Amino acid sequence: AGVLGWPISLVSLVDARRQFFKSSVGLPESLAAGRQTPLTHSFCKHVALSGEPLIVDDARSHPVLKDNPAISLGVIAYAGFPLTTQDGLVLGSFCAIDTVAREWSPEQLDILRDLTASAMTEIELRRSNHELRRANQAKDRFIAMLSHDLRTPLSPALLTAAELSQDPT
Repeated sequence: AGVLGWPISLVSLVDARRQFFKSSVGLPESLAAGRQTPLTHSFCKHVALSGEPLIVDDARSHPVLKDNPAISLGVIAYAGFPLTTQDGLVLGSFCAIDTVAREWSPEQLDILRDLTASAMTEIELRRSNHELRRANQAKDRFIAMLSHDLRTPLSPALLTAAELSQDPT
């Protein structure tokens, strides 16, 4: 946000009833503390629904966004790219917001697109890491159960064998 001159940047996850700010820079404290807004205040929901970037120079004159309550919170210019998983699920948007009208330069949009790709790489790596940890825990539980199940029926046989090897008669 600081390097490219936009005051607000978000990683916004969108579900059926809200947008949740997984990460944010520059949000007013009232929004940053709650880390979410209802979908009525969301520009990111349009990115999540379409799976396409949404670039808006001035939301006050945009046919779909001009009545969005987020405008009263200072969301005037918006550039958002979809956070899409490898299997095609759109999680939300990586976006830049400005409190004044602005024309987004091609270079800024390219950087935002690259940052979105980097964020998705991180999300996918964390998801894979979580799945690997779960698989490893399942393997550990299976090995512990197998070890217990093999030991239990062998215990009487091992005791008998030990007794027979000690009995000289």
